[in-house]
Amino acid sequence: MEDPALDPDIEAFYSRLGENDRLVVPPDGRLEYLRTQILLRRLMDGENLRVLDVGGGTGVHSAWLAKDGHAVTLVDPVAAQVEAARTLNGVEAVTGDARKLEFDSGFFDVVLMLGPLYHLVDREDRLAALREGRRVVRDGGLLAVATINRASAWFDELTRESTGDPEQEPTIDEGAAHFETGVLDLVAKGIFTRAYFHRPQDIAEEFTAAGLPAPHQYQIEGQLAWSPHLASILDDPAQREGALRMTELMEADPSLLGVGPHLLSAVRK
Repeated sequence: MEDPALDPDIEAFYSRLGENDRLVVPPDGRLEYLRTQILLRRLMDGENLRVLDVGGGTGVHSAWLAKDGHAVTLVDPVAAQVEAARTLNGVEAVTGDARKLEFDSGFFDVVLMLGPLYHLVDREDRLAALREGRRVVRDGGLLAVATINRASAWFDELTRESTGDPEQEPTIDEGAAHFETGVLDLVAKGIFTRAYFHRPQDIAEEFTAAGLPAPHQYQIEGQLAWSPHLASILDDPAQREGALRMTELMEADPSLLGVGPHLLSAVRK
């Protein structure tokens, strides 16, 4: 495979280094960050693991993984993000692409793909990334992949106040087309890139097409993400504990997997 090309819109968007704040400031980002930690700490088996954080951005997740005592390597295609990640203690950060990882086969105990899959709009690119994840994780190791749920764009519109600007508001036709194809292009609006939104069954099928077992699947944020009171829930320890407990109880219910913003699909090789 030739060296894959980086979409210039993706490079431009992430060179702003917005990932430094996205998971620590807004309540929906805080919830995503917290639940990702909970799920990965539960799924990762052992101490002092060799972890590859593919598409790890500025290292928001790599940082806590390193503090937990793991040997973390971050790879990301955006040079500005890699430079930011290199300032983190215990994290080795290199430039690279999920579709062609420059690492030995079976080297890592854990491979995380918490960002790349929704930026790979073409199915063959997603399968290439999954095959690379399968290749570089050891036998018995963990591969965990995050995807954006197909319906989340519509749920987000329902819970967000109108901007009042018709140029910024998606039409029903745009929403219907997105739900049919999974592709959403937000480059012109300046709020995201062109991206692919999965249905839970779609990413499960892509795992098997890439030679992986059918994954276990978990809601990351679940229905809690859409609460208009999310900020106050997270700020109150008692409310937060109860809400997280309910989210955990429902996280793997097949009827609810596509309800929240993000899904985690995980397998052991």
